[in-house]
Amino acid sequence: MGWTGFKDILFMAAGGMIWAARFVLAYSMAALSCAKDFHSQTLGGYPLATTLIVAVTVIALGAQAIVIAVAMRGNAAAEGGEFIRWVAAGVALLGALAMVWESFVLFLPACT
Repeated sequence: MGWTGFKDILFMAAGGMIWAARFVLAYSMAALSCAKDFHSQTLGGYPLATTLIVAVTVIALGAQAIVIAVAMRGNAAAEGGEFIRWVAAGVALLGALAMVWESFVLFLPACT
């Protein structure tokens, strides 16, 4: 088999890319809610921006779990396969931990 190049790099970077996409979306929503003054609007009894950020975070954590699951069930028979799998799983786990850590900001008052 051997090294498949871009596919392997993309798989190893998937966790970081998911984290980055969630980071941009979550902080953009928070900034826009303050700038456009819709932080007082609610959705289901909760602040709109907070609800959207929680939804994006849950979706991103699910995507990280999928990357970890695919990495852990992969075939290590290919040269470098086990290394690629462990790097992909490790980056996805670090991305998931970073998302949880960044979500603590939801407990702070908005737009202060």
